[in-house]
Amino acid sequence: MKWRDWTLELATPAFLGGADKSSEWRTASLKTLIRRWWRIVHAREIGYCFHKLREDEGRLLGHSWLEDSVPGAKKTHVWSFRSPIVVRLEPLDGSWRGTLLRHQWRTVENEKLKVDHPWVTPKETMEHSSQGGARISPLLYLGYGPVGAGTITVPSALQPGSKARILLVQRSAANDHFWNDELPSVFEGIALFGTIGSRSRNGWGSLILVPDTLPDLDQLRERLFTFANKFSRPLDECLQEEWPHAIARVDSGMGVWILEKPQKTWQEAMAEIARLKIAIYTQLDGCGSFPKLEENTDLEGYPEGACLTSRHIMSYPVTNHGVAGWVRERDGSPVTSKDGSLRQTGRLPNQLVFKVHKVRSGNGVSYVAVAVHLAHKIPGELINKLKEQPRKSLSSSELLELWSEVHGFIDDFGERRGTPLWRRVR
Repeated sequence: MKWRDWTLELATPAFLGGADKSSEWRTASLKTLIRRWWRIVHAREIGYCFHKLREDEGRLLGHSWLEDSVPGAKKTHVWSFRSPIVVRLEPLDGSWRGTLLRHQWRTVENEKLKVDHPWVTPKETMEHSSQGGARISPLLYLGYGPVGAGTITVPSALQPGSKARILLVQRSAANDHFWNDELPSVFEGIALFGTIGSRSRNGWGSLILVPDTLPDLDQLRERLFTFANKFSRPLDECLQEEWPHAIARVDSGMGVWILEKPQKTWQEAMAEIARLKIAIYTQLDGCGSFPKLEENTDLEGYPEGACLTSRHIMSYPVTNHGVAGWVRERDGSPVTSKDGSLRQTGRLPNQLVFKVHKVRSGNGVSYVAVAVHLAHKIPGELINKLKEQPRKSLSSSELLELWSEVHGFIDDFGERRGTPLWRRVR
């Protein structure tokens, strides 16, 4: 029997809902994270063959859904497999439940942070932006759902600094390649890019593997480059598969960026994530050959009014801007939400994933944000629900143009805005 353990620490609050929606450490969430990064580590070895990956994953991490078609047989054989790997989780402070409560959220650090959003219409209580639109809370923008106006909507969150021990035990036949070669890379991926819980792609639930000493900015940058250099793939090849399997790479380098100027608090690092995301969505609106978001009029003239735009391809759903085919219908008529907009059912998570890191800075600790592009094409399940014309606009060349523009935009973002600067890891 073999075993390995790691100590995990949260750099930002995590929203992992328990039975009463209070956040708590959950083994299932960590298992999912391990699977996600194992797929990226293992996919390269098998030539990014999804069917081979499913089988290998089932034999290693367990499953109850794989099917075999036996030649000459009339029926498909479904087989299951119990994982030889046991994952155990233990909170180090003795409490599974998070202790960050609603009344503790309204702090000076959270209240004073504001970012400009040109698409938000200012309400009476909101501050107008000098760039047009309004100044909004970056924490609300990045965490809408579990984060409300000036508070959290869940009973509790896992607080920054919360620690847990994760233990992996191999209880049966040895898999030395996984144990000795793949597992260290899996946890390096988690250490560099791993987040858990609701809204985790926006930096919430950023996990740190607790080291003896924190890395400084240069050491973190070097680790990011080493990992990305090994598990990256050209962007055009990434867009041939429907699932996240590699870090995208373009001529200018890997799709990994780091905030060059460390921030004093995790809140300030999150604010920089919000500024970048807002800029991508608003300033790249209508990039490539896609229409602008304002041309999507949701219910007006449905279904033609609910057109597909570049904003929808970056992530979906989009508030008040549903896409025909990606919404709920009944008898051919669209179903609406309480506010009168289309009820959106399609899901397309953002391929840009953000994380907050703690780094050593002088005699203290600072926070930096990291972005990684785990590129893939639009799943066929979503494409098949669109009409013919929107389908044609989702060709590999169109998607390559769109995401190449996103890469270039992030590279130039600091030059247009001034510091702090997002810099591609090289």
